[in-house]
Amino acid sequence: MSQRMYTAKRKIIIGQSLGIWFFLLLQVAANAYISVKPSMTDKSIGFLLWNMFFFLNPLGIALFFNYLGNSLGKEFLIANKYIQLTNNKTNNVVVINIDEIVEIKLVKCKMGHRLPWEDFGYLRFADKYGKSIVVTSFLMEVESLLIQSLIKKAAGSRLIQRTRFFPII
Repeated sequence: MSQRMYTAKRKIIIGQSLGIWFFLLLQVAANAYISVKPSMTDKSIGFLLWNMFFFLNPLGIALFFNYLGNSLGKEFLIANKYIQLTNNKTNNVVVINIDEIVEIKLVKCKMGHRLPWEDFGYLRFADKYGKSIVVTSFLMEVESLLIQSLIKKAAGSRLIQRTRFFPII
C-alpha cells in the first residue's frame, strides 16, 4: 500500500457543518420575524425556536470549533508500517507504528436523530507508549478510514466503537 495524505478541505468542512449554520440562521430569522409580528401562534413557535437556540446552536457551534481546531493545519499520513499526524502550526509530528497500536476508538454521532452535527465523528489511535493521534471527520470521512486495509489489519479486537449524542473530542 502506498502512502496516503489527508488534510482538512474546505468542501468537507462546509458540507459537514452546513446544518449547524442553517440552524443558527433559522434562529436569527425567527427572532427577527417574531419581534416584528408577535401573535399567540408566533409566540409558541418562538418559544420552540428560542429553546432550539439555547440547546442546539451553542452545542453545534462548540462542536464545530472543536473539530476545526483539531483539524486545521494538520496532515494525516497513512503508510505501510505507521501512521503520522503532522501539526504544521507547531511543527509537532506524532508517529505511531501500526504494530504498537493498542486501541483504536471510533466515536460517531448517533444516527437518525437529525441533529445538525450528524456527520461528525473522530478516530483516536493510541499506542503502548501513551502517544495518541486524533483524526476528525474534517480531515477525512471516518468510515473511509475503517475501509483501509491497513487499519483493518491493525484494528482486530482493538477497535472500540462508540455512538454519542454529542461527539466532542
